[in-house]
Amino acid sequence: MPELDKAKKRVLNAWVLFFQNGFQKEHFAKVLYEHLVQHCEFIAHYDRAGFYDSYFTDPEMTMKFVGQFDRANGCKSVEYGMTWWIEGTEEGGRSESWKNYDINNAMVDAITPMLSAIRRYLKTQALRLAKVALEKATVRVQELERSANAQT
Repeated sequence: MPELDKAKKRVLNAWVLFFQNGFQKEHFAKVLYEHLVQHCEFIAHYDRAGFYDSYFTDPEMTMKFVGQFDRANGCKSVEYGMTWWIEGTEEGGRSESWKNYDINNAMVDAITPMLSAIRRYLKTQALRLAKVALEKATVRVQELERSANAQT
């Protein structure tokens, strides 16, 4: 694969930093957001904050996002189900995006060694959130039961 130019290296560095820091909002760089929506088959979700909220506030959505960058899953776009963004072809007349197959493949390669740990982390986060939701629901049920019993 050819050497990445300076702009693409910035994207790759932002990508790795974002993953290494557990998808924290302060590490979701503008340059990374712009690359994802312009060259990786994602829609903008209005803006960077909307994109972040769509994919990184719910661990299950983050797992779907991560799945797009997993060769074992075929690198299919989460939003469109296509793979042209990773193949380096001019499929569908998208003549600009194919020029980014090098950085897109570098992004996939960079996180491949981290995928198992990332998935474990995200599953742990999803379980934690589910337990919190269950505790809140249990408290609410108890409140409703007390209220119903008090009125009879």
